Amino acid sequence: MNRVMAVFLSIIFISISSNIKSLAKDLKSNNLINGLDKNFIQVDGEDLQSYSEDSSSLFHIPFNFSKTAGYYKLIKPCFKIKFDTVNRKIKLDKLTNEYFSNYIGYDKYLDIKILDKHLKEKVHLELLGWDYFTSGKVSKLNNFKYEYGDIIKISGNVLERQSILGKIIGATKDYSKGLKDVEDIENLGFEITENGLKEIRNKAPIIKNIDDLTIIKNSKFNPLEGVVVTDDLDGNITKDLIIEGNVDIANLGEYFIKYKVKDSWNKKLEVTRKITVIENPKLNENIIKVNGEFSPFGEERFNIEFDDLKKTVKVKKCDAEIIGISSTNSTWKFGSKLNKNFKDKKYFSIEIFNKRKIRKLFIELNGEDYATSYKLDPLKYFTYEYGDIIKLWHGNPNILEILGDVINAKEDYINGMQEDIEAVQFEITPNGLKAIYNEAPVINGIEDIKIKIGEDFDPLKGVNVKDDHDINLIPKVEGSVDVNKLGNYELKYFVKDNWGKEIIAKRVVTVRSNNKPTIMLKNNDIIIEQDYKVDDKYLLNLINVTDEEDGNLIDKVIINSNINSEKPGIYEVKYSVQDNDGNISYLNKEVTVVRSISMSIPIKINFQVVTNALDKKFITANYKITNNKKSKVKVYLKSFIKEEGKIDIVNPNKFSNWTNISETDSMSKLALGLYIKDGFKNGVHYISNPIWLNNNMNNKTYLGEIGQEEISIGEFSFVAKHGEYFTGESTKGKYSLVLEFE
Repeated sequence: MNRVMAVFLSIIFISISSNIKSLAKDLKSNNLINGLDKNFIQVDGEDLQSYSEDSSSLFHIPFNFSKTAGYYKLIKPCFKIKFDTVNRKIKLDKLTNEYFSNYIGYDKYLDIKILDKHLKEKVHLELLGWDYFTSGKVSKLNNFKYEYGDIIKISGNVLERQSILGKIIGATKDYSKGLKDVEDIENLGFEITENGLKEIRNKAPIIKNIDDLTIIKNSKFNPLEGVVVTDDLDGNITKDLIIEGNVDIANLGEYFIKYKVKDSWNKKLEVTRKITVIENPKLNENIIKVNGEFSPFGEERFNIEFDDLKKTVKVKKCDAEIIGISSTNSTWKFGSKLNKNFKDKKYFSIEIFNKRKIRKLFIELNGEDYATSYKLDPLKYFTYEYGDIIKLWHGNPNILEILGDVINAKEDYINGMQEDIEAVQFEITPNGLKAIYNEAPVINGIEDIKIKIGEDFDPLKGVNVKDDHDINLIPKVEGSVDVNKLGNYELKYFVKDNWGKEIIAKRVVTVRSNNKPTIMLKNNDIIIEQDYKVDDKYLLNLINVTDEEDGNLIDKVIINSNINSEKPGIYEVKYSVQDNDGNISYLNKEVTVVRSISMSIPIKINFQVVTNALDKKFITANYKITNNKKSKVKVYLKSFIKEEGKIDIVNPNKFSNWTNISETDSMSKLALGLYIKDGFKNGVHYISNPIWLNNNMNNKTYLGEIGQEEISIGEFSFVAKHGEYFTGESTKGKYSLVLEFE
């Protein structure tokens, strides 16, 4: 045991002594001033031995070992790879001359490559398990002359035994503990630089421009068109690209192509690309032909086309624009211009808006512009989106053509635009251009209106504009209204939509008066025969109600009365009505209920007049007249005769001083009249003015016609009216009244 320890200590001492000598030598040659001096690669080997082997193997104790399935893996340093920065050579230090691995045998144990900066192999060292330091393979690496930029690659089956010491620039892990857990070791390298070893990670190649593609049936397709393969270390390696799969451009469908490539480090990449073959998009069939004034070369100037696969606009010049005109040949110079008659005027314009109506592009050309004008540059390869709106304008719309089907078109635009060009725009859709027509705005709420004098008036109150495309349009108003002066005022309303469509509308505002309604009786007096049914409908029929502003207000009348038609007497009815302005009018009227007396004609009526009534005017009983004949007859007042008495019956309209009658005459004179139903019809509507009687009337007076089908020709009543100074004393007189048929 002591002998073994002595051997072990001796080995340690020799190793330390050797390292000190090596360090002294490096210091002497100034090698340590360069970072690469501190880097070295140590290659270790291993043996696999069972526990039952002779204890003499204990001389391996100074080395590391691990336990594997009842065996020991004895790890043994084999050699070091060092860098001579003075002579730029690789130096090898032998640590042992044993097999690298007795259990790997003839399989690969370790692989070391050195590549130049162009990744070309300069030296390749492939070691098997039975190889050893002096086997001849290792020696070709000794004194190998390197260059800065060379790359060292290490791979193999026992990477945990290999380690790299010293600081490594850009290292992503600690390689001094072996390379066993290094991810993707095949794509790891170490560049030799003046400042030391630098970690190099090889990334997979990148294939550009192989997005999924949609192509049109029977169009050309090259799977390599535009495709570029780049590698971080190899550069452009497009030539190494392998393509698998085919596309049948004659048949619609989806096809898949595989792109495969690997770089010089064997890093592979595989990408699948989908190619869809479709019919020609409908939008591609739409071509806007912008034509100009006719010339010997035609009227065509340029076309606006769509590439719906790339979602771009193309501008193509036409043959008429390629006319070989020289600046000296003014005869033909106008041939490629749009229109010489529009020299300084707009001749063509195009605007494109997004679906939110935000303008994306605007181009305007005048008649002197050429079809190759730089003004068209923004339109070339313009990128559109579905939903974008195109607005066109042309000085002569009849020669502005649109080829292909236009959705919702009201006309065939292949023959030019015959309708109002400002009334149509075109939406870009997957199915082609779609015509969108614009109707003029509609102004609502501007009907003629009447307002009260002094009333506030806002010309925009209640006014709104409806448009098929625009919202929040507000009209402008021309004119004014003097609300403090009666009269009619005309206002004009103007509104223009975003398409330029304008509408003008008028309204009349009438400043009117604000008067109360009027309630008027149809007759001066209201006489109702006893027991006649009286209701609101009947009482409403006795009046007319009008309002200067609101017209007939009969339906708004309120009635309040105390009439009892079963009992003769004088009653009161009260009418009230309110107009739409809140003005209220009232009418109070006396209503006389009289008893009815039936009689037949011809007849003589004898009666006595007594002037003892309290009122200055009173109405007597109601007389009903019946026709006993079997045919229609006319009724006449034949005579009215005073037979006796002190009282005289006079006509107040003919008595000379009735309005200023004396006190004596007021006691002896009495106005007596007949109230006759109008036309002798049934009901109780009496004429407004009575037939006034006189003493000794012998003149025949026509009263009306009685029909055979009627039992009663109506009624009549007497009305009496005293003089101004009548005191109510009783004065009598006897009279006879004769009625006859004819």
